[in-house]
Amino acid sequence: MAPSLFDTNVLVYATLDQDVAKKRVAATLVMNAIASQAFVISSQILKEYANTLIRKSDRAPQLVYEDVRRLSPFVAVADTPDLVLRALDLRRIYALQFFDALIIAGAERANCDTVYSEDMTDGERYGNVTVVNPFKAITP
Repeated sequence: MAPSLFDTNVLVYATLDQDVAKKRVAATLVMNAIASQAFVISSQILKEYANTLIRKSDRAPQLVYEDVRRLSPFVAVADTPDLVLRALDLRRIYALQFFDALIIAGAERANCDTVYSEDMTDGERYGNVTVVNPFKAITP
């Protein structure tokens, strides 16, 4: 089973209580992926996650630290010059925003077939990677 890469928004919803319905979906998705060992993130996503918790929540700094520490073993893709170059190629080929292209490049690098994200177009395929919005059933 190929691992799935999770975008920052899914991890934030799984962590915070700001949207109960999305938290339930995200937390279940992340827990199941971890249990089946089919869960990865990139260093970019880990950085975005920490920054989002710091800027958009009242979470105590020690809790943010612990959250990041718990997710760190799942970082399967580090930012490298080659990854940035691949993202630039994907941006050109698919007309993606640069940071979305970097997520897709990370998914490719980790041999993922799925990226779970609320921010990209659900069902869109970028080579062998498909974007899935796990919240589409609950988003008005």
